Amino acid sequence: MDVILNTSVLPFLLLSSVLPTYVLSQYTLTKCTNEVQMKIYENLLTSECKLRYEKVNLHLGNYTSSAVQVIPSETVVKRCGGTCYSPQHSCYPTTSKMVDIEAIVVSTNFGEGFWNTQCAIFQVREDLACACGCLVTAADCREKEYYEERTCQCVCRNKIICLQDKFWDPSTCSCRCKQLTTCNTGYVFDDEETCGCVWPFLKAGPSELVLVTAAAASLLLTVSIFALLRFRNKRLQATDKEKINSSLLNNVGIFL
Repeated sequence: MDVILNTSVLPFLLLSSVLPTYVLSQYTLTKCTNEVQMKIYENLLTSECKLRYEKVNLHLGNYTSSAVQVIPSETVVKRCGGTCYSPQHSCYPTTSKMVDIEAIVVSTNFGEGFWNTQCAIFQVREDLACACGCLVTAADCREKEYYEERTCQCVCRNKIICLQDKFWDPSTCSCRCKQLTTCNTGYVFDDEETCGCVWPFLKAGPSELVLVTAAAASLLLTVSIFALLRFRNKRLQATDKEKINSSLLNNVGIFL
């Protein structure tokens, strides 16, 4: 008697077969009988994205005692896991909560020579619901990127051919220098244009350049005002000196 197969997942399998995969596996082609197909569908149901019990370690990251033992050192909570029909999709939690796990912490200080037993409460994430989908969404893409839904990736809008001393970096959507150089104090390495050491203000963006220009103009104005006041004070002193000398000469003329 022929086995009637449930073909409700067949469109997903056909879709997955035409999409690129990134894991190379060794395989052997054989005849696909009804029994084998039924077994494959059963495996899909057992490996699908759903809540599964997962082992979680209980750590005491900031505990400073010289010897520590946590009892139990591990616990089991429900976490999302399994495969999705599309190779680009990932199994992720849509709803989660934090649960309290009680444990015993045994520590010792060899200087004092006694054991100390305390109780601790660990907060561990437990998933409540799962889904298959893209972990990267359009909201994660930057200004220079667009979202490619088929591959769940952010892709650079305009890829260009870089010069000989540069390479294309898809993470920044720009050409970057192949060789990095350590710069002396007061200089920074220009990884975008010159591939050399430059003054920091030359790498500043538009907003930073506005601030630098405003600061320079303010400094120039302050120096100009100071120089003008100094020059004015010298002129006043010279005028007062001339008036005094003229008065003295007039007085001498009267006596003569």
